[in-house]
Amino acid sequence: MRAALVIAGRDLRALFRSPLAWLLLAGASFVTAWVFLWFVQSFMAAVPHLPPGQRNTGVTDLVVSPTFIWVALVLVVLTPLLAMRLLAEERRSGTLRLLRSAPVSATAIVLGKFLALMALLWLTVAIAAAMPLSLELGTSLDFGRLGVGVLALALLAAAFGAISLFISSLTRQPLLAAVASFGAILLLWIINLATSGAAASGFGWLAFQAHLNTLLRGLVDTRDLAYFVILTLLFLGLSIWRLDAERLEG
Repeated sequence: MRAALVIAGRDLRALFRSPLAWLLLAGASFVTAWVFLWFVQSFMAAVPHLPPGQRNTGVTDLVVSPTFIWVALVLVVLTPLLAMRLLAEERRSGTLRLLRSAPVSATAIVLGKFLALMALLWLTVAIAAAMPLSLELGTSLDFGRLGVGVLALALLAAAFGAISLFISSLTRQPLLAAVASFGAILLLWIINLATSGAAASGFGWLAFQAHLNTLLRGLVDTRDLAYFVILTLLFLGLSIWRLDAERLEG
């Protein structure tokens, strides 16, 4: 675990030295803030038409949950761009070969790079979560739903990160890794829309959106939590397998 933390620290410093990471974080924060303020304005316009009992609870439905859906869409774009260089760039520059030859396991390499990526993605989630807290000054938030929403975004970011990291391990071209990761994440986002009937039910379980929407409604189902955890562990395991296979090939 110590080796993984060392690698995570090194990669995190490298990411923050890159202007791309700062631009992406700034862009994600700007989009989130703009969407949040737009939903707040819509809520203020709707308040006079809401029953008195729903004026406080409605802020979670009309502002927080829609904002978090937009944050999830931001993560769809942000994650592949942040993850594309983690393994692909190291393979292209030759530093991955040196890292594999060091007395460091493939598990430590993958976990270190995953933790570095998560630090940035969870920072984005934390910034997004801080915005609705300002509404507590003038209304009452449902902190239970807010907490579940933050958990959902954190798990979603972990799944996105694991998928993107695995695809980055397959190529030496960062741009190709970004495009392929975006395509894979988008496919899992909309896969339930491509079928109907009984097939739609099966593919619906594979879709990110169905599990995310359930959690954003404040309904904590272990099947939804297990979905994100299994997907994350699956792709982390595939990344470890890929690096081990390369090490055996020499």
